Amino acid sequence: MSYEDIKERIKLHEGYRLKTYYCTENHLTGGYGHKMLDGESIPSDEAGWSKLFDKDFKIALKGAQGLIEENMVHPTAFGILIEMVYQLDLKKYKQKKTI
Repeated sequence: MSYEDIKERIKLHEGYRLKTYYCTENHLTGGYGHKMLDGESIPSDEAGWSKLFDKDFKIALKGAQGLIEENMVHPTAFGILIEMVYQLDLKKYKQKKTI
């Protein structure tokens, strides 16, 4: 499974919204599930949201790589881990992992 495949799966699962909304945790969110951070400008088009998605994906990938060596598990399992880190963010993932 390639990183591009994983990105497409995350986009499919997250969905896309041009306009921001408040998620279930009351965070301003938009694009492909991007939580807006203090000081960030809200993109006005899909290209802007895609740039934020790519940034978020890199963070999720590094987070997953910090949890387990990529070559130690099946590529599909590692892809699922990347998606979990993307959706939950690494701090929340680690909290849930210890429960």
